[in-house]
Amino acid sequence: MDTCPICNTYEMKRKYTFLACSHCGFMKTRELPLDSPGSAVYTPHYFRSWGMEAEDNPSVEKMKRKTARFLLKKIEDLTPKGPLLDVGCAFGHFLQEANDRGWDVYGVEISAFAANLARKKWGEKIIHDSFLAAALPEKFFHVVIMSDVIEHFPDPRPVLEKTKKIISPKGTVVIVTPNTKSLSALLMGRRWPHFNPKEHLIYFNPETMKKALENNDFELLKLGPSPKWMNLNYLNSQFTVYRHPLFTPIINFLVRIAPQPLREIDVPLLMGDLLAIARKKDT
Repeated sequence: MDTCPICNTYEMKRKYTFLACSHCGFMKTRELPLDSPGSAVYTPHYFRSWGMEAEDNPSVEKMKRKTARFLLKKIEDLTPKGPLLDVGCAFGHFLQEANDRGWDVYGVEISAFAANLARKKWGEKIIHDSFLAAALPEKFFHVVIMSDVIEHFPDPRPVLEKTKKIISPKGTVVIVTPNTKSLSALLMGRRWPHFNPKEHLIYFNPETMKKALENNDFELLKLGPSPKWMNLNYLNSQFTVYRHPLFTPIINFLVRIAPQPLREIDVPLLMGDLLAIARKKDT
């Protein structure tokens, strides 16, 4: 019988193509992909939605680093600089921004394609493995960041348990993940672009995120929406791969009529993501 990993009840009911907890609203896929969260999903083709199926892209790096700058400013208000681990570091754009701001950076990346590109810059500080299998030092990292990552695991509990082990005393975890109570999710229902059961296996709202962190001895410090910097070219890549009946035609039209410089202007957008920052409690 399906149980909710947040409140441990058995009252999981169907919502769209997912299961939703009747008590807390946590959602998960009804049937997990056989290779979840295996690396077979994260081939070079996976990064086609970034416009980066063959190699790194300076335009995407510039855009991604603006989002990283926003997150790092939030982190630096709460945590002294030191070792920082980016889980799902992809090509290392977040790491580059963090390094430039004085952090000691490390990354874990399940995709061999992305990890190999990141290693060209960061060497052995990039571990090519899944987060749960990766050999990581305990009580070492001042910050562990998981942006667009936790939703790719079938169960948040082992992810947060391992995070607690590798974070230093009073260290900080930073999570960015789709929010099922965001305005875009409520307005779009089953057509919400984040509902992608082939890749996104679990879904949080603010209450379930808070509870999941508290269950693993983290004290919530900040909880709210998280903007991402985007440009038209990137959105076009996203909605070409992940086609949407409303957004794909609109973005395609805008790309056709906009000159190239306009297509590469980065703007912050609220895409329905939740930002949670929490500190490890003394135990």
